[in-house]
Amino acid sequence: MSDRELGEHAGYVTDAVKIDAYRRALESAVSPGDVVIDLGCGTGLLGMLALEAGAGQVVAVDSGPIIELALEAFAANGMADRVRFHRGHSRSLRLDRPADVVVCDQIGGFGYEVGLTAVVRDLRDRGVIDADTIVIPAAFDLLLAPVFVPDAHDPTRPWHQKTSGFDFGPFARSAANTPHRITIDPSWLLGPVVDVATLDATDTATFSFEADLSVTHRGRLTGLAGAMRAHLDRRDGVTLTNDPSSNATFRRWHLYHPVAQPVDVEPGAIVRASFVVNQAHPVTNWTVTVDDRSQRMSSFVGEFVDPTLMFDPPTGTPLTLSRSGLARRDVLDAIDRGRSFQEAVDVMIARYPDEFLTGDHARRFVREMVARFCEPLQSASSAGPESPVDS
Repeated sequence: MSDRELGEHAGYVTDAVKIDAYRRALESAVSPGDVVIDLGCGTGLLGMLALEAGAGQVVAVDSGPIIELALEAFAANGMADRVRFHRGHSRSLRLDRPADVVVCDQIGGFGYEVGLTAVVRDLRDRGVIDADTIVIPAAFDLLLAPVFVPDAHDPTRPWHQKTSGFDFGPFARSAANTPHRITIDPSWLLGPVVDVATLDATDTATFSFEADLSVTHRGRLTGLAGAMRAHLDRRDGVTLTNDPSSNATFRRWHLYHPVAQPVDVEPGAIVRASFVVNQAHPVTNWTVTVDDRSQRMSSFVGEFVDPTLMFDPPTGTPLTLSRSGLARRDVLDAIDRGRSFQEAVDVMIARYPDEFLTGDHARRFVREMVARFCEPLQSASSAGPESPVDS
């Protein structure tokens, strides 16, 4: 794992507000013997809380190598015998019967932007969960506020200045059309944080909303701050929020939607915000209107195009696989010809000694290919480090 990933997960496992809320929600939701899916399990923290609450089995799902450390963490806490590991995307997860509970921490700063709703809907459509499955979180309230973000913290401002005598203005357009993950200081709020929409955890449809935001502080409007309130347990009212005006927040970024041209505002002014969010692509369009002057932004404009997709290769140009492409082809070819996992690993070691310096490197490479491209494997209820892909 990288230092960034370790730091990120260290923040998750030390966030007392978040842990307390999830513990209370799981204690309310889990019945003895329940099967609980820990979706995007990371360190396994939520799965451990589910087992603590009485779950009979946790299905820990993660596509990244962190799941191997999670396996060791469950073992270190004496819980490994009640955990089933699925290394791979949840799209390949299969269960004998619908899970009783699915829990995850894939919560965006504005609720929807990390794609949780599509993952939960996929699980429901394929019968991995059903209408009786308790989903934690069950829904999100989307919150919005007008803000002034100082230049030192505004991710759009560097592109408005000449750097070393050069003009990078074209990047300013992209920055103004990009929602940014930043932490909003309460002193930056130009008005109250208001509820603007509610999104169910299984709702993948395009949605839109409009809101009139009141200005209570004189300042310069640089954009809108998106926050959320996650409903972990609707029955007992357990919620988590990153509302920058709240005194009981958990650690999560806010989604900053800039305006292309900042606007000076006075107390009593109304900022009209209009959003259209297409969750399938995803694309967010937002319009900000002050004194009948509207500015329209779209994340479609802000997205960078993959340079390999900018131009078609010249007609007739032969295409050649790279060494990485050849290795992937050879793994898939070995699988297609009925070779075993270990035989595929041996092929990699023999043919690509410069790419795979150790057998473990080759094993991890083949394991990733199996997780991404093979049908789910039927195996034991708990998998060790050698075979974390499970159905």
